[in-house]
Formats: sequence, C-alpha cells, structure tokens
Amino acid sequence: MSTCLLFKCGSCYHEEIVPETSTRLDGRSCKKCGRHTTAVGLVDRPRVLATYKCLCCGFKDKVTGENEDYSEVKVCPKCNGAFVDIWKLEKYLNSNQSNSLLTIELESETAVPKVFYKGEEVKGKRNIFFDWDTDTDSFGGLTYAIEYVDSQAVKPGITRIERRVKGHATN
Repeated sequence: MSTCLLFKCGSCYHEEIVPETSTRLDGRSCKKCGRHTTAVGLVDRPRVLATYKCLCCGFKDKVTGENEDYSEVKVCPKCNGAFVDIWKLEKYLNSNQSNSLLTIELESETAVPKVFYKGEEVKGKRNIFFDWDTDTDSFGGLTYAIEYVDSQAVKPGITRIERRVKGHATN
C-alpha cells in the first residue's frame, strides 16, 4: 500500500483517493457532481479492484477497496445506473437482449409503434394487428399479424407474418 490523498466534495460528499505523486492535486473536480473537491487527509491506498463502466451513461472509473467489497455490478455514482466490471461487461450487454417472440412499443397514441419480431426490429411497417383473449373463462387465444414492405427481398413487396393460436386457430 502507498500513501494517497483523500479528496472530499463539499457539495455531494463524494470521496476520491488520489496518489500522492499525482500531478493534479489542486483544482480537482468531483467525479459525481463536477464541483470542487478539497484534500482532507492522507490515507493508505487500498488496492484497485476493477474498472467499471455504466451501461446507462457510459461513465468509466476505477473502483478501489478490499476483496470482500467486489461485485460484478455496482450503482453508477453519476446516474445510479448499472456500473459493470469491464471484464464482465459482455455478459450484461447480452442479457439486455430480449428473447421475446413479439414486442410492440408505443410511446403515444399518435406514434408509429416499434415492433420487434424474434428480437429484430420490423422496418417498413404497414399494418400491425394484435388480439389476445384469456383462456380462464372460455377457449381464449391469440392472433397477431404484421404487414411490412420487404425492400431487402430479391423482389420487393409486402410481407405478412400471421399467427393464430388456441381458440383463435379455429375461427
């Protein structure tokens, strides 16, 4: 362990440990809120655990501490998002991908819906239809149809994906 300076922010009380040999000892800004920090004393430098990156805001920082404090995911000091160890980043980026068959996102009543079928966004949407009935009182079922202009095909045209399940399949 080497001796380091402990800086503390007067606004948000965030603490930062800086090597005593650092060239920037005066005029340091808080990594959390951007305001001025003040050197408050000397501390023994704990060893660096890992470099983390926020999945939300992209903030990157080295986190120090003891081994028992290690976690693959922490809370980002800037935005409270997921602060992930960069060596484990791929694991968490892939887990954000949806395994859903069909996802329809609608921001407002007048917006064009975003449609994802088997994880891929459907472009050139022309018509979206979705109908689902519970099967607790009767047969129930599901029907969905997606019409889109397939400009990537050899012969561009309108493609329709349609499925009827359970009670809807008999109609």
